Amino acid sequence: MTRTAGFTLLEMLVVLAVIGMLMGMVVPRLDRMQESYALRVDKKRIVDQIESLPLAAFQHGQPIRIDKGPIKSVALGKDVLLEPGSRWSLSALDTIRIGFTGACSGGRVVLTDPDGGRTLLTLAAPDCRATEQS
Repeated sequence: MTRTAGFTLLEMLVVLAVIGMLMGMVVPRLDRMQESYALRVDKKRIVDQIESLPLAAFQHGQPIRIDKGPIKSVALGKDVLLEPGSRWSLSALDTIRIGFTGACSGGRVVLTDPDGGRTLLTLAAPDCRATEQS
């Protein structure tokens, strides 16, 4: 009896079982990687909002004052300039003043992610550039 070219059913089942095991190891990591990426994007959005406050104060011609304590949002008129969102919390350790010219007094802000991780952001005068200290 001669053998024809091709794979046996047993060989195909073994290959499918190996692929299934590999997928079982990879899929949970992809899910965690996606959540981690979403957290980084949210964090970047909040930092960008903080760094854009001097420009907004200049454009509106109004000063901005952020007092010590929790920050829910910062608005000038109807424009919401800073809003950390429902999953994040933001708290000012110092009073931060931004003049109508856009000059920032500097200060420190703590950003807490949904998992409880805290990041200290130091805002440098005069432009409120944020530097991160975990």
